[in-house]
Amino acid sequence: MSEYSGRSDLLWVASKSGRRITCRLRDHGRLGFEYRLFEADHFHSGLGGFDRRESAVQAASKVLQTFELHGWTSLDGKYPHSKAS
Repeated sequence: MSEYSGRSDLLWVASKSGRRITCRLRDHGRLGFEYRLFEADHFHSGLGGFDRRESAVQAASKVLQTFELHGWTSLDGKYPHSKAS
């Protein structure tokens, strides 16, 4: 498991009717990984406790798929992003 990096990586952005949801991945070191959802830069919800980065990214991908089923559009058209530097 990685040491705590204190940063969050952008995973995806989705939009619908002028609203925007941003999903970010956060590394909590030995406590694992967490994805967080933000609407208009305000924390909306999240889920943590993933042992591996890939598991958190897959879970966040499923969240995006659910948004898309409800009419949201991924702004960049691809998911998941490669790890940000």
